[in-house]
Amino acid sequence: MKKTIAIVLTLVLALSMSLGTLAAEVSVPGSGTTDINAEYKKETPTVNHKYYVTIEWGFEGKLTYTVEKDTYTWNTDKLTYDKELVTDGTWTVENGTKVTVKVSNYSDLPVKATCADPDPAEGLTITGNYDKQFFTVASAATNGLDTVKGAVQTGETAYNITAMSGAIAKSGSIGTLTVKIETVEG
Repeated sequence: MKKTIAIVLTLVLALSMSLGTLAAEVSVPGSGTTDINAEYKKETPTVNHKYYVTIEWGFEGKLTYTVEKDTYTWNTDKLTYDKELVTDGTWTVENGTKVTVKVSNYSDLPVKATCADPDPAEGLTITGNYDKQFFTVASAATNGLDTVKGAVQTGETAYNITAMSGAIAKSGSIGTLTVKIETVEG
């Protein structure tokens, strides 16, 4: 019997040690309470990125191609006018003549703008330079993931035309400028 009492007391002692953190003094009649704890874990949010970019073009200054007037001379032998065509003209590039480029970023990520050299019409050469040929426009999500309204971000440059060569036969387009918009890696 002593052996049985020793085993029971050992079990009671062992159980009281393993359940010690849950133990509470309770009067009889009475009750006890304990908290049930859980770990709070929030997953990384999903962000759906969207791109929306506009490009505004402008032109300042003046480009003029001037051709001397044709000359008509009366031919008394043929009784008709002989026409002398003038084919060589002169370009005048007003100081400050430029094509302006404004990139507006409404996206939640930054974008990179790359401005290509002008592609002149056949037979023409356009000489000039950009203020900056490459630039990054920041994200419009100026407040991070906060739901407060962001702000449109802009970047600007200009292609400054310094000289022209070649001939044109009428007023109109003399070339094109291309701006490539890309995502910013990183």
